[in-house]
Amino acid sequence: MTHRLLYRYFVCALLLVCRYGHAQEHDKDTLFDRFREDILMEQEANNGRVVWDDETKETYYMLLRTHSAAQFAKYTDDPIPAVRAKMFSAMARKEQDKQRLRDILYRHSDDTATFIEAPTDVVMTWSVAGHMQMVVEGMEQFTSLAPVGLEAQVEKLKRDRIIFVAGARHGFIAKETLLKADSVISSLGGFRVVSFVLTVGVGAKAKRSGNILTKRAKKDISKLQRGDRIFIEQIKAAGPDAQVRIWNSIMLRIE
Repeated sequence: MTHRLLYRYFVCALLLVCRYGHAQEHDKDTLFDRFREDILMEQEANNGRVVWDDETKETYYMLLRTHSAAQFAKYTDDPIPAVRAKMFSAMARKEQDKQRLRDILYRHSDDTATFIEAPTDVVMTWSVAGHMQMVVEGMEQFTSLAPVGLEAQVEKLKRDRIIFVAGARHGFIAKETLLKADSVISSLGGFRVVSFVLTVGVGAKAKRSGNILTKRAKKDISKLQRGDRIFIEQIKAAGPDAQVRIWNSIMLRIE
């Protein structure tokens, strides 16, 4: 069994624990559950690294906008190392009583569980305790963000991110979802996708079409297995000015 397959099983098992076991400890928090799944999906897609793609950033900013320091404090004991560390960082943005942060740090002083963070070309390996210590030492940087500022950041992420296939998250999509899709779409106001080139599977022959997933394409998709890839390339979109632009290619993996 390969290391990647073992890691996939580990992520699936941990996700089940988080969905069911953790939910019994806390009131249902859909937004926090989404953030936890964002982290797990990023780690699975990036060999264990958290890269902070736009979808994860959006969820994190929404948590900062809507949750209190006390709510974040509850999640500093989450079973996922990256999550409990980042919830501590979020708490630091909201917490006025710095002693509460130090108390949590003390409780986690022996928390040597690690996670890898790579939001840029620099790759950082943190222990939970080390990350929390870094936050406490730089507490003056973790001041509360104004709600308007957070709202603007969330809206900018939504505006800048182009969603090509409904149901795709972090480069993954369920085969059943993909088979139900009729077209490739854009989330940018005033833009519409007019054509693209689709390749179903590595080494397969590319198929050019307008902005539809044809019956032939869906037949090929129906044969895909978990982990197989599809490539959507030469994506052409018409903007409000009627000019056609070519957008970057994307790759999706079957869940």
